[in-house]
Amino acid sequence: MSIRSTDETLFSRGARQDAYSWRPLRALAIYRIIIVASLTLATMTAGSSSVFSGPSDSALFLKLAVAYLVFSVMAYLAVSYRRPRFRWQLYCHVSVDIVAITMLIHASGTLGSGLGALMLVAVAAGSILTNRRMAFFFAALASLSLLLEQAYSHVFAGRDHNDYTQAGLLGMSIFATALVGNLLAKRARENQMLADQRSGDLASLEVLNHHIVQRMEEGVLALDEDNRIQLSNRAAARLLGAGVETPGANVSAIAPGLVAALSSWRHHGYSLSEPVLQGEQGEYRVRFQTLDPERRRALAFLQDLGELRVQVQQEKLAGLGRLTASISHEIRNPLSAIVHAGQLLEEAEGLQDGDRRLIEIIRKHSGRLNGIVENVLQLSRRRSAERQSVALQAWLEEFRDSFAAQHHTEHFQLEIYVTPPTLVAPFDREHLHQILDNLCGNALRHGGPVRPRCIAIHARRSNQGQVELEVRDNGQGIAPETANRLFEPFFTTASAGTGLGLYLCRELCEANQAQLHHIPSSSGSCFRIRFGVAHREIA
Repeated sequence: MSIRSTDETLFSRGARQDAYSWRPLRALAIYRIIIVASLTLATMTAGSSSVFSGPSDSALFLKLAVAYLVFSVMAYLAVSYRRPRFRWQLYCHVSVDIVAITMLIHASGTLGSGLGALMLVAVAAGSILTNRRMAFFFAALASLSLLLEQAYSHVFAGRDHNDYTQAGLLGMSIFATALVGNLLAKRARENQMLADQRSGDLASLEVLNHHIVQRMEEGVLALDEDNRIQLSNRAAARLLGAGVETPGANVSAIAPGLVAALSSWRHHGYSLSEPVLQGEQGEYRVRFQTLDPERRRALAFLQDLGELRVQVQQEKLAGLGRLTASISHEIRNPLSAIVHAGQLLEEAEGLQDGDRRLIEIIRKHSGRLNGIVENVLQLSRRRSAERQSVALQAWLEEFRDSFAAQHHTEHFQLEIYVTPPTLVAPFDREHLHQILDNLCGNALRHGGPVRPRCIAIHARRSNQGQVELEVRDNGQGIAPETANRLFEPFFTTASAGTGLGLYLCRELCEANQAQLHHIPSSSGSCFRIRFGVAHREIA
């Protein structure tokens, strides 16, 4: 980049950027007012005597000083209002400074009065705020003004002293000051521009990093040595609560388990396993990454196990779908042949009672095998969960009416308790109907001889703030050795069961980011659904 183009670019940008233009010009205006006011006050205080050692015209000096002070105040007001443009104000201010200081030097009677130093300041200010060409112009104007003042004083004013040498030396100093000031200012402006550019790049990079961190599936927490939160993202807030979104908040009051795991990691320097902790909205796994060699500052990465389970569930269903698709044809063809042969045998004449009993066994177990195939196909081909906000009070009342109509021949009571009545849970309505139909149906089929059969559905919010739904009955309950295997596929205690009902219910819950558990009870059986929380707004 050439010097000319650099200067022009800096100057044009200086007209728009306060740090390069108006702020230094305002400082120069304030400096001018202070200096000129001091000279004016000193002249007025001295009266008829001169404030300078040489011959001087005090009356002329006072008039010039007052006029210069008036101009200084007007120049400050013009800078404050930024009218006219910066370029014209700079040219006017420096030019007037040069002329006014030259006239004050003339009124003081000698160049040795010390006012020449003010000329250096004026030219230096102009050189800093403009390009090199104008800097040399101001230096030439100042030097020529000093020489002309000396010539006028010698020829027309009749002064005997001759300060041409001093004026020449001062002019050389002015040119040197203009050159050095312009070079230093140019370098400073370039460095400032580079710093501004780097600052803009860093700001853009920070915004980009912020978007990346916020959109990460894993929760991220940046913690200092006192466990205060420096950075967090939406995933972390979803797992631990909105409190982590406050910068400077102490994570000890929000997630004590996380702090304990962090302390252990800091003490040992490594983790043999990634601990699983309970957050506000479910379980999560945490791992740490140090930000300094002493492990005082750390990054905590929180992995939502609910999301992980959903991904595993999808992979498992995909594998199961491929498996069932490959074997269903091989199973159902011979099964259809067996059923058809049994039907033909049943239509034969002269069958003995023993033969009819054997045919009944064939028909019964063929139907059971066909039910197993249907359940497996249903499990592998079921649609993805479409979670919605389900108003539990109204939805459970509709389910009770539907279930009662389906089992109208059986004597039972189905009671509903929702606290508060406005409770809402995120779940697929069809999946929830299938789960409760299975749980309530099991309560009727496997409750034992207890009569009348009573089923109670309780919906409430847990101490952790999650919505829970319990299905209880007054039956004979479930033996401990059986309870451990309830959710295993194909495990059943009934001779006519397929062993896939509860397994299918748990799979449907996991597909909706919920959990299904059997709760040990002293009387009857109890199953609890703990609903998850939507990661986006649920319609």
